[in-house]
Amino acid sequence: MPAQSAVLAPGIGNFGGLSGLETLSRTTLVAISDRGWVLQIAKAPPHAVSGLQALGGLPRQHYLRDTESLRRAPDGGWWVAFEGASRIAWHRPGWEGLTGAPTRILLRPDLRDLTGNRSLEAVAALPDGRGLALAEQTGEALALLFDPDGQESRRLAYRTDVPPVDAVALPDGGLLILTRTPVWPLPPTFATRLEYAAPGWDQGKVFESRPLFRLDSALEAENYEGLAAEPLADGSGWRIWLVSDDNYLRLQRTVLAWLDLPRDCLRPDTHCRLEPGATAPLPPAPTPRPRPSPPPQ
Repeated sequence: MPAQSAVLAPGIGNFGGLSGLETLSRTTLVAISDRGWVLQIAKAPPHAVSGLQALGGLPRQHYLRDTESLRRAPDGGWWVAFEGASRIAWHRPGWEGLTGAPTRILLRPDLRDLTGNRSLEAVAALPDGRGLALAEQTGEALALLFDPDGQESRRLAYRTDVPPVDAVALPDGGLLILTRTPVWPLPPTFATRLEYAAPGWDQGKVFESRPLFRLDSALEAENYEGLAAEPLADGSGWRIWLVSDDNYLRLQRTVLAWLDLPRDCLRPDTHCRLEPGATAPLPPAPTPRPRPSPPPQ
């Protein structure tokens, strides 16, 4: 089972720092940067990047722009998770919803005890209409379930040795979780795993996931933070999309990666091997742009 990738270097001002990923249409992905920019990425090579705009309704303070996860809500809108302010904003459906101001702010009182760089990192939309918010923590990381109105319904703990950075729910209630940790020294590389929690993970007070793959064994060891999944046309599994956050550093890159995950690979008695696939060559270096990029207005 090959994992394929392409380096994105469009030479567009304010490009970089991609931390959240979701499907927008049959042909297009939408990504969000940790400085509050949204953009579109074509699924087909050469994976053109377009439409870069500021996320609607952002305040000017930097700590309120620390956007880390993007997920389509069950009602068709968008959930945007903020780490610095530990909140989830609900935007109206469609691309225009992301570029317009949010309609509601969810969970602000419930997450007020989360602070710093180990705060809210991922949000997933469960098939029964609830949401899951995950903190970027190890040990017993905070996992908060909330109802469709954005009210806390229950607190769980996600037991893990590597912090989660994104998560997506499958139609049967199972959960795919992306975990990663830096590997020192410089230049920075990252150990990254795709993990799976079987349906019923939310029945107890603590849940765990089972590692499926070490992604950095088949892909460039970049800072993958965005995860999206869509069903394959033949119903045999899912296309998994990943995007890396370059932290606006020249030592890191923005990589779009994908693999087809067979449904059978989720069975505990099945071991699937992840192998390197084709890597698109890096295009000619664009004209240098200033870093860090200016904040959205």
